[in-house]
Amino acid sequence: MIAPILPEAENLTSMLTDKVDYMILDRMNYYHAAKIYEKHGWKEKNTYEYFKYIGSKIVNICNRLGI
Repeated sequence: MIAPILPEAENLTSMLTDKVDYMILDRMNYYHAAKIYEKHGWKEKNTYEYFKYIGSKIVNICNRLGI
């Protein structure tokens, strides 16, 4: 399980090849994470749209890697 989806979470997929059969993705509790995201300059990544984008990217990578 990759939870929460943080920036660059898609990079985890290559490390998990041959170690997992599937992945479950979950998004950040955005309400409580707002200050953390703002502190690290990730404000634009604190959205459901970003989760959908990165989640889709991770699914595509996993499909390519056979996960």
